[in-house]
Amino acid sequence: MEHGIAVLSLVSPKIPGEKWHFAYLRIKDSVRPSYCLISAATISELAQKTEDSNINTLLRDSLVFVYDKATISQLSSLRIELNKLEIIFVNELLALFYPIYKPEDLEDISQRLQIRQKPFCTPAQKKVRVLWEIVKRCWQKGLNEDLGFINRLQELTKGLSCHIFLKLLEKEIIKRFPDRPITTEPYSNMLDNLFEEEEKQGDENVPISSEWAELSFRPGGLLSKSFPGYEPREMQTIMAQAIVDSFVRSQNLVVEAGTGTGKSIAYLIPAIWWAKRNKKRVVIATHTINLQEQLCKKDLPFLHNILPFGFKQVLLKGKNNYVCLQALNYEKAIADFSDLERFIYAAMLSWVRETDSGDLAEIEAFQNMSSFWRKYGADNPDCRPSECRFAERWFMLRARRKAENADIVIINHSLLLADIKTNYSILPEYEDLIIDEAHNLYPTALKQFGFEITREKICKLMENIAGNKGSLVAVLKKDLPLWTEIFPEGNWSELFQVLDQMTIQGKRIQSHATELFEFLQSIIGERVNLRLCRTKLGDQVYKAFIVMLENLSSTLMEIKQNLTKTYACLSADMKQLEIYRLEVGRINNEVGQIIDGLELIVAGEDDNRITYLEKSNVVYLKNTAIDIAGVLREKIFQKNNSTILTSATLTVAGQFDYFAQELGLENYKALKLDSPFNYERQMMFCIVDDLPILQTPENVLAQKTAYFIAGISKSLHGRTLVLFTSHRYLRLVDHYLRQELRNSPLRILAQGLDGSRGTLLQDFIRNNRSILLGTSSFWEGVDIPGDNLSCVIMTRLPFWPPDSPIYEAKARLYAEKGKDPFYELYLPEAIIRFKQGFGRLIRTKDDKGTVILLDDRIITKQYGQHFLKSLPVSRHFCGSSEEIINLVEKQNAMV
Repeated sequence: MEHGIAVLSLVSPKIPGEKWHFAYLRIKDSVRPSYCLISAATISELAQKTEDSNINTLLRDSLVFVYDKATISQLSSLRIELNKLEIIFVNELLALFYPIYKPEDLEDISQRLQIRQKPFCTPAQKKVRVLWEIVKRCWQKGLNEDLGFINRLQELTKGLSCHIFLKLLEKEIIKRFPDRPITTEPYSNMLDNLFEEEEKQGDENVPISSEWAELSFRPGGLLSKSFPGYEPREMQTIMAQAIVDSFVRSQNLVVEAGTGTGKSIAYLIPAIWWAKRNKKRVVIATHTINLQEQLCKKDLPFLHNILPFGFKQVLLKGKNNYVCLQALNYEKAIADFSDLERFIYAAMLSWVRETDSGDLAEIEAFQNMSSFWRKYGADNPDCRPSECRFAERWFMLRARRKAENADIVIINHSLLLADIKTNYSILPEYEDLIIDEAHNLYPTALKQFGFEITREKICKLMENIAGNKGSLVAVLKKDLPLWTEIFPEGNWSELFQVLDQMTIQGKRIQSHATELFEFLQSIIGERVNLRLCRTKLGDQVYKAFIVMLENLSSTLMEIKQNLTKTYACLSADMKQLEIYRLEVGRINNEVGQIIDGLELIVAGEDDNRITYLEKSNVVYLKNTAIDIAGVLREKIFQKNNSTILTSATLTVAGQFDYFAQELGLENYKALKLDSPFNYERQMMFCIVDDLPILQTPENVLAQKTAYFIAGISKSLHGRTLVLFTSHRYLRLVDHYLRQELRNSPLRILAQGLDGSRGTLLQDFIRNNRSILLGTSSFWEGVDIPGDNLSCVIMTRLPFWPPDSPIYEAKARLYAEKGKDPFYELYLPEAIIRFKQGFGRLIRTKDDKGTVILLDDRIITKQYGQHFLKSLPVSRHFCGSSEEIINLVEKQNAMV
């Protein structure tokens, strides 16, 4: 760049006592970068020093780079005048040129871009240098792009800071590469054909004997030979042997493997051997993305390096996870996009030129805007690869073809259940299945076999169909005059009438949806959920509810019929209209799914389905099956050669009965493997006995709980995770806790108040002087090893509320069968969740700390023994709040 460059950074104190740091980096005429570094104890002192350093004069005639918009307001407090300068935000450049990176994670970006870390005087100097290196990478990458693409990005980023950068880039490309051809094809950088033949893996070294897989884990076996100092784990070996036996004997197996068992390697080696030995693929289903990433980015690459034979694996996702190039090329509403939407679209065009998988989840920069980019997914039912000009670059088809040729196919629970739901039309044929995180299979099945809708979703869909400028109807009407001239044979007069009708119908549907959901809001009131049935609502209210549903459903049917007519008018003979047909087909399918769900509710409940409301930030109308055991038994367990189900939390008091019953699993072998961690040495389990849950008013209990949490977290300098069973109680305790810690340097991070789950976890790990308050999603899937976490506090035993619609309906079924709903439903569920919360503390053999329960029912109620017997510790300390605070303080002082 010919301009003088200035890069600015301001780093605020992370904890009291640290200094403020400012850094200015100057690059001019390709000379060596020069720095101005200033530090001060207060922001006012720093402002005076920057003013004395004459920064404003140095910035004149410079192109200024800062990280983001927030930096501008921070720098204004230093009296740095940026309003008359050309400013470029580096986070915009990152999102545009490297959309697969999280712009806020500069440490990760530095590693991935291989930015050399040098010794730096201050954090601000380090940050400013990293920002400059990122700018250089983006500039160099842009120079390698064709001019047509850079011009396209310029069109989409007008009004944004990165537009300046792109204009400079355009001038430099013209200057340096005057003969470079200009292309108009949006995906010219992509591979010509995604379906090239894959290299075949040799099978000559695959051992014949089934003993090989099990021996791989023993002393002198594959793992110990590959890694000097490797210590065989007895439980891992037992698990691997059991899995091999289940494959060979066509047997279903359930394995509870405690944390640290190494269960992923324990099932991967037998699965790979079995798949290669029999030339049959094995499907592995997980619940979380984290585990999928561990398998695909860590465990399987590790096995590729040590196994004596090659194998193929693929991560397969649902259709809507893969980008549809046809849909991405459909620019009907770009003129009406917001600046942010145009920017995301530009970043997607940049990403799609480089991606090998087409997996939309790669776009890390905009994960919080998934509702926007998900509409470019390949889930259109009218998509016809044979007729698509992008067929050779069809990512979804490529993924499925790779799955058909793979030995190991990694999927999630939802895709497994969707395959069942569609009569095995999604996954390639398989006979052996491993389900990891199996305790989540039942709740995922409830969601997969259910239906949910909100007023917001219906109204947004109607806006997309028949709203203002940019909607489907508006775009079609705008283009109709042109089509009339180009395709005079078309039935355009009918289409015009149909579009007018859809505008009216769209408004009626929004009106019906608003009426329905206002009615539902009045019914649910302050509750978080409510079952919708005659018994709960009464005849009059229930009849009114059904009438409103029927009104909404019938109007949706009318607009669906007109969408079908619109599709027919856009004749398949008119190739230029193909993209419009695809959009109409996608929307028509979405409307059809809503109609089917509403009709299911109108049909009324039976013994196996319920309708209910659930309220979070909006009100959801839901319908689901409550007993899916028969479906899973028939479609999975009886169909497969073998199904392996594993998790760290499957048993209740050492028994698998409840888990197996919920899933319809019969004739299975069970294996319970304890964790290799020494829980008795690594941790202390305490029960507070002076906070009686049932006898204390909630407001008083919240105050005392906040006082206790404050005492514990002060002694541990933060590093505390507090688990709640309700958002309402979390907010109440949070209110009192902030009062207790108002003069403390400790930070409180509360779910639903201070950010998303992922953001809170990152903040907690980065600043261990924190207290993290979380509800149900924090009881499992949270992995914070090491010194970042020293204490887990569970405020209550995690019983489901007795009026929770699904469990209320299940309890009724249990009672009708002569079973005790509390001991056979509510208690087992609570024990499994309790074990999950307990397991958040010890994640490695070096972790240490304390788990504390604030619910005295575990010692005052008879059923409390069932919880205690399910834990990996045999001892616990029971005492008052003050006694336990003092005990934890002493323990921490000894470490």
